[in-house]
Amino acid sequence: MFSVLVGAMVSGQLSDRYGRKPVLIISIIGMGLFSLATALSVTFLQFNILRAIIGIFTGGLSSVFGVYLIENIPKHHRMWINTIVTWSPNFIIYPIIAYFCHDWRKLALFCFVISVVTIINLLCVHESPRWLIQHGRIEEARRVLTNIRHLNGKTCEKEATEIEEMLRFEQEAGESNVDKNKERASKQTFEAKLKKRKHYTFYHLVCTWKYIRWSITVCSGLIFASLVNYGLLFNMEKLSGSLYWNNTMFGLYIAKFMITTELFPTAIRNIASSALAVSSRFGTIIAPQLFYLADISPVLPYFVLLTVSIIDCICFQVILPETKGRNLENHLPPKEERIFNRQPRVLEE
Repeated sequence: MFSVLVGAMVSGQLSDRYGRKPVLIISIIGMGLFSLATALSVTFLQFNILRAIIGIFTGGLSSVFGVYLIENIPKHHRMWINTIVTWSPNFIIYPIIAYFCHDWRKLALFCFVISVVTIINLLCVHESPRWLIQHGRIEEARRVLTNIRHLNGKTCEKEATEIEEMLRFEQEAGESNVDKNKERASKQTFEAKLKKRKHYTFYHLVCTWKYIRWSITVCSGLIFASLVNYGLLFNMEKLSGSLYWNNTMFGLYIAKFMITTELFPTAIRNIASSALAVSSRFGTIIAPQLFYLADISPVLPYFVLLTVSIIDCICFQVILPETKGRNLENHLPPKEERIFNRQPRVLEE
């Protein structure tokens, strides 16, 4: 789990700098190759080392894939695609595959084969148009959006005009930011200078007071949610009520991941997703240790889970805004609104 945490931290930074698609492809290639190596391992030490390396690539995949989906689908399809076409069906399918594989070596080989199929599919898809626009690659974004319209069978001229106006607005905004002293920088100058644009880091998650509140709320909330989820999941026999309803309620915490990808702008969306993935893994790591408190009192672990759940619920409802149906943000707040970039006020005489 620690290796998954490391992979999530690194991949978020890389995907915001170099693109979603390259990081996804590298993650899948790494998972496939080391799954093949795992199937050929001959000692328990080799097996553990290879599985730890796979965990790094798995962390990278998990933190980038959700953002890539969100940035490529309409807002009214975000929730069901991000929840149904992900882990949920695979939790059902994977045990069936494991049953027919009979042993872990064949299962690792199956993971390698699936990785090859996934890589072929990824080579056929495009980069996130939002990421392309954010990095000034307007012509590539235009080609991607045009291709998406053709694949969807869209022929409405009004929609094409709206897309063109949006791209023109983004280009003009970028030009004005690149060189405010010129009336209009050339397209070549705009794209060349944007390549030298500063890269974003985890610092930008706390560059305004609003982002500080949001970041603390979602990260601590994921630690608490993972703590409760995994703490109860591995002690399912102690819970009353229906096994199926309990498992259904465990799955509701996916909304935490959804709201994060909708809150933060494209420039730092994957960094925010990585921070969330790291927080989730941290909660997962400490969850098994929580039940050692039962040595003091059998009620104490559940009291802790209840307390953090109430805190999480209150903070989630009070601090975070509703994001359902909202358009995704593309840009960070201007520098004058950031905490460490404010210019001192000049007092008028």
